[in-house]
Amino acid sequence: MKRLSISITISVFCSYLLLLLARPLLVVLFERQLSAAFLNSNVSIGTCKGNLINSLVLGDIRITNGKVLTIDTKEVVICYTPLSLMKKVIRSISLEGVALTMRMPGEVLIGSYGIAQTPTASSFLVNSMELSDATIDVESKDVTLQGAFSAKISPSKGLLDSVNLTCEKLEIGGVKVRNALLEVAQGKEGMLAIDEVTYDKISIISLKSKPVLKGPFLSFSPFSARGFGGTLEGSFSFTMAGEPQYALRVKTVDANLENIIHDFDLGEKAEMTGTMRGELQCEAIGTKITVLRGDFTMPLPGGTLTIKDTRFLERMAQNNQQSFEILVESFRDYHYNIGDAHMGMRGEDIELGIRLDGLEGKRAISIVVHDLIKGRTEL
Repeated sequence: MKRLSISITISVFCSYLLLLLARPLLVVLFERQLSAAFLNSNVSIGTCKGNLINSLVLGDIRITNGKVLTIDTKEVVICYTPLSLMKKVIRSISLEGVALTMRMPGEVLIGSYGIAQTPTASSFLVNSMELSDATIDVESKDVTLQGAFSAKISPSKGLLDSVNLTCEKLEIGGVKVRNALLEVAQGKEGMLAIDEVTYDKISIISLKSKPVLKGPFLSFSPFSARGFGGTLEGSFSFTMAGEPQYALRVKTVDANLENIIHDFDLGEKAEMTGTMRGELQCEAIGTKITVLRGDFTMPLPGGTLTIKDTRFLERMAQNNQQSFEILVESFRDYHYNIGDAHMGMRGEDIELGIRLDGLEGKRAISIVVHDLIKGRTEL
């Protein structure tokens, strides 16, 4: 009996000693792994706790790359079983208090400051991952992002389970978003509220929706907003599986044509009054727009149109073999009763054809936006 007691004591002591020795080794191992993942960065782990049999708790983790990148994490909890480790499976990873700060004078280069390596055959499969109390603050030449979020992910299934996101400011590709709130979970009706979305002079305000997340598909159907002096209604959906795919439908209700002329920066080329209603459809895969078409009407009582772009009128006169002076007069304070407009794409150009009908006769014009990203517009 005495020998058994001594054996148990020795076993417990050896196990405790092994844990004491293993923790510093694990810290070094994780620091090396993170350093390999985050290129050109310094990595430090403050604490390592847990019984190591089924859990490991890392605390006060910091990843820095000079003044460019800082990632602080209060705590990471990794849960597993001896059997799951043998199968290269981690049951769950929880990250609390993640704070990412990035300051770059040039463009954001994820490959230089983010996870650079792709998973290899020796990588572990993670069943579930949870982030809580995370914040992000990014400023660069092409991206500005300030916000906070929590999320649950199932990496083994490739699914986003839920996300709560508060975005104070987002600026990317000329698009600016102010005060956005998104709450959504798998199979449940969520909430989206955005104070304002702007692009150049275009401003969309009070955007609201009840999003639904089903598998890799996220839909905002329906949504409503205010823009162009009228009401916008529609639906938006995209898939997060493989290459992202997007589908957007927007219905305009009594949009103000004066606002549209102003928002698309056409004030030096034309003046137009009246209202417009109709629907716009847009689909994209990745960054490539595959479908863009729209059909609109300008209902009674109509409005007025004046074209001030003399170069456009000169080209129209040449193409139609008409008098330039007559064309100028015909498009000066032209009163129309009804009209319609049709939008489509040709290559990377957006084409908009407008037909108007009034007591002074019919008028037809076309507008071409060359390369939407650069935003060069011609009447």
